[in-house]
Amino acid sequence: LYAEDIDVEIMSFARRLDRVIVEVARRVPGLRTYKLMRGRPMAAIYAGTGSRYTPHFDCVGGDNGRVITCIIYLNPFWRPGDGATLKLWPEARSLHPSGPCREVEPYHGRLAAFLCDSRNLHEVSPIAAAGAGGRLPEPRLALSCWYYDADAIPRVAEEQAAKDAPS
Repeated sequence: LYAEDIDVEIMSFARRLDRVIVEVARRVPGLRTYKLMRGRPMAAIYAGTGSRYTPHFDCVGGDNGRVITCIIYLNPFWRPGDGATLKLWPEARSLHPSGPCREVEPYHGRLAAFLCDSRNLHEVSPIAAAGAGGRLPEPRLALSCWYYDADAIPRVAEEQAAKDAPS
């Protein structure tokens, strides 16, 4: 579900996030060479026992131009044990988790940001089953924004058009 420009609150957040990313890019030497461009924010909802997202990279070898992934969690009722934590494997170089794992609990208002071109394999762990007393975990809601290498966008668009062309 992509946010539209008419959603005032989401776009206000996105503009504030832009300012944070500009400052981060200014301070991180490996990001200074990019002209970063934000894509449309996307909402992701994980609801129901076992809902998850399997290990993946958000970009592999520049295939879609993504450079930075940002996720803000919107879960005021999340509690430890509810599941839906973000797990990152910064040293993994394939779709098989390896190396140390970093876990990010989806507390309300928490912002997670990470480099995503062929690094930081990640997943969303499964939503837990009902706990003691029958309490079901609340759905996990997050808003994701990707920052792209603006110089790569024409190449990515051309490659996508070639894939979509009739044979």
